[in-house]
Amino acid sequence: MGDYALKGTKPPIINGTCAVFAESALLHFQQNNVNINDLCAGACLASAKNYLVKVVRNRPLGEKVAFQGAVAFNRGMVGAFETLLDRLIIVPPYPHLTGAIGAARIALEEAEEKENISKFRGFAEIIGSTYNLSSFQGKHCGNERGWQRAFFQGDRCDRYSGAQKGRSKGESLPDLFKWREDLTLTERRVMVRL
Repeated sequence: MGDYALKGTKPPIINGTCAVFAESALLHFQQNNVNINDLCAGACLASAKNYLVKVVRNRPLGEKVAFQGAVAFNRGMVGAFETLLDRLIIVPPYPHLTGAIGAARIALEEAEEKENISKFRGFAEIIGSTYNLSSFQGKHCGNERGWQRAFFQGDRCDRYSGAQKGRSKGESLPDLFKWREDLTLTERRVMVRL
């Protein structure tokens, strides 16, 4: 998709705030003979705009912007961010691993600060654990189910993700965006080399 998007010269304006509306717009433009390159470019631009509006919001960006995560492999998305931000976007050689490397580094630093005291149960216990995986079909959003003592992951409407009986979603949870900002915007930055 990225290679097609980079060849686009007249991408249509697509509302990226809702996947359903974006899909409808793409189908509309496709039926009106907009070529595949421009459709892909429009989809990338819509996704990048969505991220900037919903995640970055009005936070200031520095001159250097790094793009991490597997989506950074899509050259069309990199081009969309470069177009919208009017600056070069840095993509590390292993963008799909940068988050895991950063999380491991933070865990290592915290373990060292606490004199190697950790709540990690060990690989043997994790490997020996049993898991009960199941799925269900809901009447509201595809995932309607009575509350149980279970962890729900991957629901389509976020009605159950991580929720427990008697506690509303998000109650007493930390602001992870602020936590990430505090960690990445302090002088505690660490360069990790592979």
